[in-house]
Amino acid sequence: LPLQNCSADASYSLPKQAKQAVAVVQNAAGQTVYTQGIDTAAGRHAFHWDGTTSAGKRAADGTYSLHIVAKSSTGETLTATQTWSGQVTGLGNGSSGTLLRIGSGSVPLADVQSITRPDAAAATN
Repeated sequence: LPLQNCSADASYSLPKQAKQAVAVVQNAAGQTVYTQGIDTAAGRHAFHWDGTTSAGKRAADGTYSLHIVAKSSTGETLTATQTWSGQVTGLGNGSSGTLLRIGSGSVPLADVQSITRPDAAAATN
């Protein structure tokens, strides 16, 4: 989850209704920096983090991990799928092949689902 200019956006999808669901943001050291209760309905939902930690401080721009922890009414752990977005800052090579750089993080090009210009939607209106 790239935090750029105090903003990080992702989406998650739950396979069915959850009794409880929490978004957990962790830094590169695996420390939890932010938690938030999130929508429990089945389907796709947006997630936005303004970079404020649970302690009320600003997190540094960089790469964080987002974990969706969700349980059904029977206590079953639900596996959420997720996507995130950020501004592309470069392209590189890594041990796993071509990498798309997003902020200070990177993602294998094979995992990229789409690339759009931020102003592309406005140009079509």
